[in-house]
Amino acid sequence: MKLFKCTEKKQPKRNSFSNLGQNLIFHEPLKVDAHIFCCSARLRVETEIPVLQERVVEDIRKKGFMFQFETFRVFESSLEEIFSPSAASIIIQSASNRCGRHTCRQILKQIKTKENVLTYLSHLKDEMNWGKIFFQDLDLGNGRGRILVYNSFETMARKDTKPSCHFLRGYLAGFLSELFKREITVEEEQCAAMGNSHCKFSFK
Repeated sequence: MKLFKCTEKKQPKRNSFSNLGQNLIFHEPLKVDAHIFCCSARLRVETEIPVLQERVVEDIRKKGFMFQFETFRVFESSLEEIFSPSAASIIIQSASNRCGRHTCRQILKQIKTKENVLTYLSHLKDEMNWGKIFFQDLDLGNGRGRILVYNSFETMARKDTKPSCHFLRGYLAGFLSELFKREITVEEEQCAAMGNSHCKFSFK
C-alpha cells in the first residue's frame, strides 16, 4: 500500500465530510515499511472502513458545537493569569486527559481494533477542525509511536517559544492510555506555535 507525503495549501471552508482532506495535497509516494501507519483523509475511508464517514458526520451533527480559536486562547490565557503558565498547562492537560479517555471508551463501543479506532479518531478530529492527525511509526503491540498534527487548533491564535499544545497533549495521552490499557506518556517535540510547519508528538 502506498502512503503519501503531505503539503499544505489554504484551508477551504468546512461544511461537510466531503471536504475532508482538501487542505492537504497528496503527492510523491513514500517508501515505508509495515510499521508506519498514516491516517490519510480518504485512503482508508474508501478502501477499508467506509462506515467511518457516516459515523463521523453523525457524531458532529448531534454532539458538537463551535468554539473559536481566539476564544480558546482567551480561556487559556485566563487560566495562566489566575494561576501561572506552568500551573495552567497542568490543569489543561489533566482535564483533557479525562476527555480523551472518555472519547476512547465511547469509540470502543463501536470499533474494536486499535488501528481502526485511531483512524476514526483522525477523521473525527479533522471534521471537528481540531487539526489533521497522522499516526506514524506505530507499534500497536507495545503502544509506541509518533503523532503529527497539521493545523492544530491550539496554535491558530497562539505564538510561543516552547511547545504549547497542552490540551492536545493531555487528550492524546488519555485516549491512548485507554486504548492500550496502560498509562501512556505523550511529549510534544515540536509545535506550530513556535513557527514549525506542524506539531509533532511521541508517545510510549
